Amino acid sequence: MEGEARFLAEVEEAARRFRDIPAHLPVKLVSHLDADGLSSCAILVRAMRRSGRLHAVRIVQTLDDQVLRELAREHYAAFLFSDIGSGQLDLVARHLHGRAVFVIDHHPPVAEANGVVLVNPHLFGIGGTCGAAVAFLFARALDPANEDMAHLAIVGLLGDQQQPDGGTLNRGILEVARRAGRIRVARGLRLFGMRSRPLHKALEYSTDPYIPGVSGSESGAIQFLREIGISPKDGAAWRKVVDLGEEEMRALATGIVLRRMDREIPEDILGDVYLIEGEAEDTPLRDAKEFATLLNACGRMDRSAAGIGACLGDGRLRSAALDTLVEYRRSIMSAMRWVERNPEAVRREKGYVLIDAGENIPHSIIGTVASMLSRNREFQPGTLILSMAAHDRHLKLSLRSCGKSPADLGRLMGEISSCIPGAIGGGHASAAGALVPTEQHDTLLHKAHEVLSRVAREERVA
Repeated sequence: MEGEARFLAEVEEAARRFRDIPAHLPVKLVSHLDADGLSSCAILVRAMRRSGRLHAVRIVQTLDDQVLRELAREHYAAFLFSDIGSGQLDLVARHLHGRAVFVIDHHPPVAEANGVVLVNPHLFGIGGTCGAAVAFLFARALDPANEDMAHLAIVGLLGDQQQPDGGTLNRGILEVARRAGRIRVARGLRLFGMRSRPLHKALEYSTDPYIPGVSGSESGAIQFLREIGISPKDGAAWRKVVDLGEEEMRALATGIVLRRMDREIPEDILGDVYLIEGEAEDTPLRDAKEFATLLNACGRMDRSAAGIGACLGDGRLRSAALDTLVEYRRSIMSAMRWVERNPEAVRREKGYVLIDAGENIPHSIIGTVASMLSRNREFQPGTLILSMAAHDRHLKLSLRSCGKSPADLGRLMGEISSCIPGAIGGGHASAAGALVPTEQHDTLLHKAHEVLSRVAREERVA
């Protein structure tokens, strides 16, 4: 608790220093392109608008030398980074020397701040939160009226696979969102797409939880529904999970549990669902987890403005974001089919898998592909999946684990990338990424095999 109090005091101090910047000076907001980054950015955009500050936005996948050189050429007196920057503090300080720079982030810092105002809970021993949560606390410290954006922090938490009820910091933000009437917590089925997809499709695409004989099979999903006495259609229209009556919901939950009796925790199909009040029941904007996927789609499809606009309630941009989600899903399915049809690109070793997609899978979704494969029942729990795709003279890497990871993935990715000239890598314990120059492809493979095989050996010994 003491660490949290000191962190919140640091947030207040950072907000005071930001308010000291003359109001007429424009601010450049720089954020990451994933769901957490876009929700972080949306919170800060609203805060800037409220304070009447001129601002511009740039969304990036990686904060590297090139991006920072470009930013340094822009005539902004102040830069506000969100959900990014803690891993590049030395570069930020060097390129933006003499400017007012604020880094609002939750990733572990890897260098001294050196003149940068760093707002990061890791400095106070606090983990398990997200960039949007930190951005919300900063925005609230700027102006208490910004409390009305707490629900976007919940979207960011779910997008970063963090628990809104995990830790006092997250719980405090959740309580603010509930008090404001923007979030309602309900107990229910943990089926992704239950509000926006036909029932049989929600079951077919369910990988967490995985449903034997149903996940991955449209015909299996329809047959399963008929077996448990639920009609997948109402006349000519496909039904959604939210269309089910109380008895049908119980039958569905029971049927899934029975199908999963061989799993370690068959009851994990039930859990807290975070609903955004005021949103239509049958859209991805209603469920905060689905909202996070929509934001991720916008970022990965290079339509970040649509995602930020969706967060801020812009009707036209919300429509564009929903269209983008449809395209994103098609891209993911196409990428997964490519992996299935090109087994030579999938190198299977003891304890880990390497997927070298080259230019066949967009670099922006290679992490999503790795995440989906990590939930494939084909791989043993603890298997590490390293996927890579080519982009603009670089290789984009993503590292995931099937189930509980045998090691901190961010540390592993840092270990791999630190020995490769020009590479930048890191991340979280459960998900990590890197950017490596294309000419270092062979060096990368050698180092990846060395690190991942060592982890696999340690896991078998343990």
